[in-house]
Amino acid sequence: MNQQLVKAWIGGARLGDLFGWGWGATWPFAKLIVSEKGITLTVLMAKYVFDSNQITSIEPLNWIPFLATGIKIKHNVVDYPKGIAFWILAANSECLLREIKSLGYEQCKVAS
Repeated sequence: MNQQLVKAWIGGARLGDLFGWGWGATWPFAKLIVSEKGITLTVLMAKYVFDSNQITSIEPLNWIPFLATGIKIKHNVVDYPKGIAFWILAANSECLLREIKSLGYEQCKVAS
């Protein structure tokens, strides 16, 4: 039986306009689960599930340099908020992006 790789992180999230109107939750009230088949973001009681083909890009996002950094998930799901961000308490988002890219998400914008 083929076992699927799954990685998960606890952090915070912002949904809607990432720098204006929107809503979110601080750490530790968001969870990002990434597998080869898709991404699930749970924020409080809301759950956003993406098939891997619904993700158009995953980009670095820095809110508080050296403290809170994360990723911006761009997607093509009409019913989901246009702006979706997930952040962790870490020095930079590169480690998170590299982990996601290792699961087959070539859409990740990782520095060379």
